[in-house]
Amino acid sequence: MKRTSSLHTLDPFLDSNGVLRVGGRIQKANLTDSLKTPIILPKAGHVTTLIIRHVHEKTQHSGRGVTLNKLRTNGYWIINGNAAVQHFISKCVSCHYLRGSTGEQKMADLPKLCLEPAPPFTYCAVDYFGPWHVKEGRKEVKRYGALFTCMASRSIHIEVAHSMETDSFLQALRRFIS
Repeated sequence: MKRTSSLHTLDPFLDSNGVLRVGGRIQKANLTDSLKTPIILPKAGHVTTLIIRHVHEKTQHSGRGVTLNKLRTNGYWIINGNAAVQHFISKCVSCHYLRGSTGEQKMADLPKLCLEPAPPFTYCAVDYFGPWHVKEGRKEVKRYGALFTCMASRSIHIEVAHSMETDSFLQALRRFIS
């Protein structure tokens, strides 16, 4: 093998099945054969991509380091493995979704009635909230809140509404107006 080959530093050898494996100095270690002599895979290849996909999904879309370490503990050595795993992760749709940047919203222009000075509650908005349970005698009843908001000064006024019906809202509105 040429000294300029990227495989030369791995001290490769063919095992009894004709599979190219990484050699080394840990042959007498108390480890499994797949850890001592992992299978050498090319950087770009269909089988390599399938194995990376399997391990990447098995590690639940972890990053490059975790996926590469899991590949090596499973007995695979990918030539230029960092770049191969990083390339695969950059194309992974789930990873883009999980690690994508959060979107930012641009706020719309404020309406004219919020910007011009006006007497309080000349322009207002209303909203309902609740229910909460209130004791009335021996029974427990639902009550709602009618929230009136001034659009110019952002001040608020809260009235109690007895139900979600129109009559109840009109009574709360009349109390607010008076």
